[in-house]
Parts: sequence; structure tokens; C-alpha cells
Amino acid sequence: MAETTTCGILQKSNMLIVKGIYNEKEFVALEKRVEDAEDLLDLHAAQKEEQHSPTIDLSELEKEFGIH
Repeated sequence: MAETTTCGILQKSNMLIVKGIYNEKEFVALEKRVEDAEDLLDLHAAQKEEQHSPTIDLSELEKEFGIH
């Protein structure tokens, strides 16, 4: 009997929902992809939140920490 795999990935807000039937290898690979996608969603949210935050020049940071 042939192995059947079905897949569906839905995004709702900042949550990914995965539906399907997988063997262990496929599940582990899919789990990694979902974790990466969640990390990317978190990164985008953080970038949006911090886009207007003040910044500091690298040279000022080096002076502050006595580097260089």
C-alpha cells in the first residue's frame, strides 16, 4: 500500500496551523519549517515594533565599551 501524505499550512495572525498525515521524517522536516516560519513572523513583528526606535552609531558603541 502506498504511503499517503496530505498537508495544509494556514496562517492566522501570528500563528501557523498545520494539518495533515505524515511519517516521522516528514513530520520532523515540517516541524523545522514551521519553527523557522514562526521565527520569521516574530522577527517581522519585532522589526515593525522597533522601526522608529532611536539608534546608535557603531563608533559610539565601540567607545562606550572600550573597543577599538
